Amino acid sequence: MKQALVMLYPGFCYFEVAALTEILAFKEDEWTVTTVGADRQNYLGEDGLQVLAEKSFSQVDPLAVDLMILPGIDNYHVPLADSRNVAFLRQLNTASRPNYCGNVQLTSIVGQGRVIRSDPIYRWPL
Repeated sequence: MKQALVMLYPGFCYFEVAALTEILAFKEDEWTVTTVGADRQNYLGEDGLQVLAEKSFSQVDPLAVDLMILPGIDNYHVPLADSRNVAFLRQLNTASRPNYCGNVQLTSIVGQGRVIRSDPIYRWPL
């Protein structure tokens, strides 16, 4: 079974991950999708929708998953203001990182100017 994590933070853009998580949901015999955040709590998206982080960062290993999904955000300074988000993303700045889909601004800033991974989704073996 492949594992995907959806990282949540205040102001995340839900519609940017909705299609992908829907596709993975229909492949339920192949994928599990878990939401994760700095704390196990509800996160308010930019559209007013609240989504529960099923696990906190301390409960997951981002390098042990197959896919990390990072929603976009109108103001990327919001999640970067929380050092726990930065520390979690910095773990992906290794050679053995999982595939990732999402917010290039966050990952390039946290990756010190280097985009962590930018392969188009259609190339991933879903």
